[in-house]
Amino acid sequence: MGSSVSKIVDKEYWDRPIDEVLASSVAALRGVSDKDAEMLKDSIGVKTVKDLAENKFFRRAVAILAITRRPDHDLGPSLEWVDFFASAPDYTSKWPNKFRWEFGPIYYRGRLDGTARVLIIGQDPSTDEAIARRAFVGGSGQRIQGLLKKLGITHSYIMVNTFLYSIYGQFDSEMENISLDPLVINYRNELLDKILNDNPIEAVIGIGAGARHAIQNWPHPNNLHISYLVHPAAPPTMVIEDWNTELPILLEKIEPDAGETPDPTPYGPDWSPNDRADIPRRDLPFGVPEWLGTGGTKSRRDGPKHIVWQA
Repeated sequence: MGSSVSKIVDKEYWDRPIDEVLASSVAALRGVSDKDAEMLKDSIGVKTVKDLAENKFFRRAVAILAITRRPDHDLGPSLEWVDFFASAPDYTSKWPNKFRWEFGPIYYRGRLDGTARVLIIGQDPSTDEAIARRAFVGGSGQRIQGLLKKLGITHSYIMVNTFLYSIYGQFDSEMENISLDPLVINYRNELLDKILNDNPIEAVIGIGAGARHAIQNWPHPNNLHISYLVHPAAPPTMVIEDWNTELPILLEKIEPDAGETPDPTPYGPDWSPNDRADIPRRDLPFGVPEWLGTGGTKSRRDGPKHIVWQA
């Protein structure tokens, strides 16, 4: 292991392999005594350095702190979620001409810490999402964020995509068949099950035709509330009429976040600046530019591997 962790473990562990350090008592950490380690073992079952790193109680404490917007960026998935995301199948090799796979998968946006109460399923990986590595960051995402704001939800949500990759064209009959292929649907249903099992989900919101199809082919609990919404990229009159129909239903089903006041005012006849909301910094990786997720970006695709992007 050498001196790379010499500042954080006791000297006797400097030259031991990483796996051995992880399997050692928490007392191997610099500043932790044998008595401290014994107390951790007796109180919450933490026996090793690895146990401490993966402990659910510590992750929950960080989740509670994050509600205060500290830190003000996404810390990224836990090791458990990293392993799950890494198990995602490479279905783009089976349909290389149906997905824009060159820019990689977009896994999520929002809470992976067990505090999500609203699950949003959509299909929108585009330029802003490819740069941020998070779902629903661009114009459509900002309108969905505005909807959440009307519901009084500022942080208790998780967003995922019907497919991990951006698709060419619309969600047509061919994409329906791909969506039902075991390579795609098995992983997606496992993802949705994991979110449901790990979080106190009060409602699921399906955005667009792809999400509706995905949810209808997911064996979810019968008592789970589901609202289907027209994708915000559709013509405004179509979207607004549909969202106004579902808004009072969602307000009834979803408890607002602490300290937040829902806004039941219906949308007007066309989009207004107040109908969108900036993507919270807590949803984005550290170091992204401040204007990312705040509107004013546009792009065009010049071939599968080229995006011309303007901010």
